[in-house]
Order: sequence, then C-alpha cells, then structure tokens
Amino acid sequence: VNMDSKYDDDDDYESKQQEGKYQEQKELDSHGNEKSRRDRISDDDLLERVQRYFFEDDAFTKTFENFVKEESRIIDITSDEYKLEYTEVYERFKALFERTLERYITQQGCTILDFYNAMSAKQESDPDGSFAIFGQILVSVTDFHIFMTMMRESARAQSHK
Repeated sequence: VNMDSKYDDDDDYESKQQEGKYQEQKELDSHGNEKSRRDRISDDDLLERVQRYFFEDDAFTKTFENFVKEESRIIDITSDEYKLEYTEVYERFKALFERTLERYITQQGCTILDFYNAMSAKQESDPDGSFAIFGQILVSVTDFHIFMTMMRESARAQSHK
C-alpha cells in the first residue's frame, strides 16, 4: 500500500491553503464516508459570484418579476388584511428563491452549506462590509412583510393598466 500523500510537500499544501488556493471541506461520499474536497472555489469567489448573479443576471431577475406579476393578481388592494392564500403564495416564492439560488451555487461546484458558512464568516469578520450587507438583502427578500409590500405594489400597478 502506498502511504504517500497526493500532496507530497505538506508545507506547500499548507502555504497554498493559507493563501486560499485550496480549501478543505468535509463531505460524505456515496457510502456515507467522509471525503475531502480541496479544489472548491474560495469563499470570497463564491460570495462574489452569487452576488453578481443576484444583482446582474437578467434571467434570475425575470424569474421573480414574472412570479410577482402573475401571483399578485390575488392581492386585494382594498384590504389591509392578509388572507391565508397570501401565505401559500409566499411559501412558493421562498421555495422558488431558495431553489434558484441553490441551483446556481451547485453549478459553481459548492453546496448551500458552503455558501451559508462563507456568508456567516463574512458577517462575523466584517459586519459592515459589502458581503454582510448582501446577506441582509438576501434575508430581506424572503421576509413576509417585504414580500407583501412588493406584491401589493405589483397589484396596484396592474390595476392601473
């Protein structure tokens, strides 16, 4: 049995890991055994990519604009009460948002846990930084009251057409 590491020079690996060239992450293989992934993109790169996707990808934006436009038809703009069906639409919106982001993150070779861990670390290390603010924006997108404001605005706009 060959006991040599595929990284013969451990010092080289450690220095590259500190430079952010390798990031080790524990993951389970198909048999439930722990395996190590060293070639995942850096946390900063992951956060930058997701942020760009969120703010700049037209298809991403259109997905949610279409959802709001279609679903806001059920909103009664003459009443301030929240009907049960609004909660159901909100749950579908959240699921669509989470699924869409998770699909993109997976396409980057990462998991949603990688993203949450990277975001948490940034929020702790730099609570006023751009990634921390981006994290707050992501959370606000899935806030029920903000969702309902967006839905009411869309319903009002459609009622004026």
